[in-house]
Amino acid sequence: MRRLAPSQASEFKSDQLLRPGGRNALAWLLSADGALVEHACAYAVDKDYFIVGKVVDLLVEEVTHAAGVDTYKNGQARSFALTLHRQGRRALGTSDWSALLTGFNSLMRARQRKGAKTTVDEFFAIVDRVRLRSKRRDVDDVLDLLWRARTHADDFQERLADVPDQLPSLDPLIASIPQTARSWQDKTGRPVRLVHDRQAVLTPVRVAMLIHALAHPFAEFAWIVPPVHVTAIDQVDSKDDPRVQAADLLAGVSRQLATNALAGEPDDRIVLLRPFLDLNSLWSHDASWMALTGHPAVGR
Repeated sequence: MRRLAPSQASEFKSDQLLRPGGRNALAWLLSADGALVEHACAYAVDKDYFIVGKVVDLLVEEVTHAAGVDTYKNGQARSFALTLHRQGRRALGTSDWSALLTGFNSLMRARQRKGAKTTVDEFFAIVDRVRLRSKRRDVDDVLDLLWRARTHADDFQERLADVPDQLPSLDPLIASIPQTARSWQDKTGRPVRLVHDRQAVLTPVRVAMLIHALAHPFAEFAWIVPPVHVTAIDQVDSKDDPRVQAADLLAGVSRQLATNALAGEPDDRIVLLRPFLDLNSLWSHDASWMALTGHPAVGR
């Protein structure tokens, strides 16, 4: 990457680039003549879809696996997540849908910064209430599997207590790092060394676990998730590292443009983002994905 000196990079903020007066600067930054072309990519995560995917991964899939069904191999896991995310709010109403996601997000965390962590009893009381109010059959089917996952939720809570430093399943950073590494390995054909700003979640133990997990995917996923060879994950002070500053600029612009598109208010400058957006981003909303990439989200 063509580097920006710290003093130069600090002059720009992603929110300033998106203001009317920042149009020319944004166009330059993301243009063929800009500093980032062919040297940067953005991985987008729709947080609601991310949480719904974890509902399927951590609970629903456990029920189907116990019944001898491999929902990853037959595509049902993705279908369940897409169904719940795309239809859940309409099936349950905004209040119940929010309660379900918030309750799950709290339940599956090892610790919670504010307020009391949702208990297994409390979460399944929410599941019981919303499944009886659902107005869509496809959503009913997923919620029925979730309702049957009570013992698996209990087991997960025990594992959280026994291994407090395990990789946090609900942190989008932990999902983003593997795909970022995979993208650059695919682009370069070489092992990847990552540089990231300092994060409390990236403890030495977790970094080691993440690097090992990427290099040695579970056997049942090997057919779809090839090994990714990360030599190191270096954490630096973003104030002193122009690589992280440049990445922060692209991330901030991408986040705002993607958020606007998801809200049904796409900015015409969104086309500038297309060459940088990772097409394996965690996204399910059709209209905003079309605005972001120019491609339909069908089958994602």
